Amino acid sequence: MKRFNNTRLSALAISILFLFSAGCEKAPDYNEVISTDQTKPDVVTGIQVDNVQGGAYITYSLPKTDNLLYILAEYKINDEVSRQKKASYYTDTIFVDGFAKSKEYEVTLHAISRANVKSDPVVVKVHPDTPSYLAAFPSLNVQADFGGIHVSTVNKESKPIGVVVLTKNEDNELLPIEQFYTDDSTVAFSIRGYDVSPREFGIYVTDPWGNRSDTLFTTLTPFYEEQFDRTQFSEFRLPSDAMVGHGWTMPNIWNGTTAGSGYHTETRTGMPQTFTFDMGLTGKLSRFRVWERSDIYAFAHGNPKRWALWGSNDPKDDALPPDVSGLAPGDQVGSWIFIGYYEAPSKPSGRRIGDNTPEDMALTNAGFEYNASLDLPPVRYIRFQTLETFSGSDFIHIMEIAFWGTPQ
Repeated sequence: MKRFNNTRLSALAISILFLFSAGCEKAPDYNEVISTDQTKPDVVTGIQVDNVQGGAYITYSLPKTDNLLYILAEYKINDEVSRQKKASYYTDTIFVDGFAKSKEYEVTLHAISRANVKSDPVVVKVHPDTPSYLAAFPSLNVQADFGGIHVSTVNKESKPIGVVVLTKNEDNELLPIEQFYTDDSTVAFSIRGYDVSPREFGIYVTDPWGNRSDTLFTTLTPFYEEQFDRTQFSEFRLPSDAMVGHGWTMPNIWNGTTAGSGYHTETRTGMPQTFTFDMGLTGKLSRFRVWERSDIYAFAHGNPKRWALWGSNDPKDDALPPDVSGLAPGDQVGSWIFIGYYEAPSKPSGRRIGDNTPEDMALTNAGFEYNASLDLPPVRYIRFQTLETFSGSDFIHIMEIAFWGTPQ
């Protein structure tokens, strides 16, 4: 049962890479100078401790040893895992992290000479604040979603954490189905692909060092979801909507292919620009996906970078506010309901415009998918309000758009 699209896989791979780079820290490469001086270094003195979330900064005075190379910290982060940290003789501070709980731990400091001779140990007691993965667990919220569940929590300090979701397979084995890694302050994601029947899910929070919280178990019944039939979509032009440019008409964005022509507006002064269409049915939205123009135009040109989505069942009004920063999903402006504010993802490679890696292309070709709030009412008419394009252009282009949810 497939639950990841290519967009999610790419984003997940990037997040995992980030976490591993943050969690598996490589000790500084100290090129030891050959020394025959077997004198034992003096110990560090004047120690001070500054406890932080999941770690501590230990500040000290360096020993007056001519052949000092570095300071070594050795400590256990839980009952099983030991870590080492090294700090060169150019600094008077070492950071120790990865602790599993907010309690007292012992850190042993040694001064190491260029002849690899250790000083006597100095034991420092630290008491880290509650680590990020445990701080995020109490706010963990799980609720039924379209085709699955929606998981959210708060990562107040924006530290790297992972939220792992489990459920039973056909052999009744409880296995991970999602591993969502992030350092965002707000964590929110959905898991889809399940039938409308009760299912037990387990969720726990972890960190880059393998520490993990308790597991929250819940049984939920996913909502029914289907992709809305795009053959029923039709243009519903309003007076202020953008005019078509280059013969790329609106029906191209629901013809089921990203090849050939898409939708393109003519060049005109300023943003926002809007286009409006009728889905041909009233439905409660669960998510939507946008395919932007690819190839040399990926993450560039007239592809929307920031936009707002609106819905209505009786679109009597034309004007929309150009600034949506103060709006929340469900807010109403005239006959239009604010569905949400969205941004295109950043290019995974971080390279300049026009220089795209296979990973960049995989992301844009898969389409950018976004969730709609579960609290939104059903709507029939959709209005896409582009606020900014990647190049700051006065025109936009889109290849395809699709919506999922429950018909009413």
